[in-house]
Amino acid sequence: MNYLVVDMGNFLTKWGVCSIYDDAQRCWHVTDSVPTRRSSELLKSWDNLSPRHVPGCVAISNVSSFSPETMMHFAKNRWNNASIYQVDSLTDQSGLNNLYKNPSKLGSDRWASVVAANCLFSSEVIVVINCGTALTADVVGRGSYWGGTIVPGFYWLERSLLEGTTLTLEDFDFADLPDDLDDFPQSTSAAVKVGACDLSIGWACRMVERVQRRFSTVPRVIISGGSGEFFYRLWKRNISIPAHYIDTLVLDGLVHISQCKLRSEIVA
Repeated sequence: MNYLVVDMGNFLTKWGVCSIYDDAQRCWHVTDSVPTRRSSELLKSWDNLSPRHVPGCVAISNVSSFSPETMMHFAKNRWNNASIYQVDSLTDQSGLNNLYKNPSKLGSDRWASVVAANCLFSSEVIVVINCGTALTADVVGRGSYWGGTIVPGFYWLERSLLEGTTLTLEDFDFADLPDDLDDFPQSTSAAVKVGACDLSIGWACRMVERVQRRFSTVPRVIISGGSGEFFYRLWKRNISIPAHYIDTLVLDGLVHISQCKLRSEIVA
């Protein structure tokens, strides 16, 4: 079966079409992204999907201020035999216990990412770092999602300085990470860039330390999100603990959640 899954974030909407075969192997046929404020443009891409990629299930995670109703309406009209729904965080998913005090308040993208991480490494304790509008570090392992922390993403770290001070930063781009960051930056832009990198790495390491203390093990670290590749390069240059960069982590989780939902509907 083909699954069309959508991750609507505050700034970026990622989507993809994945096939799950009878032997449980999966294949991503299409993955793409568009600014969330222009998410209606996805409909053109969906209208041009190959007949081989027509979805039997459409699942949407939305943590943005935009409504997915247009997309859901299009999908219902275009693929009237498909199961179509919006993903919410649950108290339990495939035996994974959600310890969030109010599971419905947990962002569906965070929930999907820990579900995917737990599927990949079910015997380990994992720190999942998602890098988007916010940076989130979530802990999953031993049958439970334990919770996590949230800090401003790189864009908002920059904006907080621009709006709260008289700083003006020219040609400021966090994605333009040099091969070697200066230990002692000698320009304002470099000072902000290195400072923000230090803050983000220190924050992530703090979560790793907590996991080591609580579970007496070095966690597996998985990095994803719109700024995930940048953070992964930053991590490799500064931290000795290995990390994995998985660009499709949230989408993988949405596929798994969709599979579980379809199975439960068949049983019911």
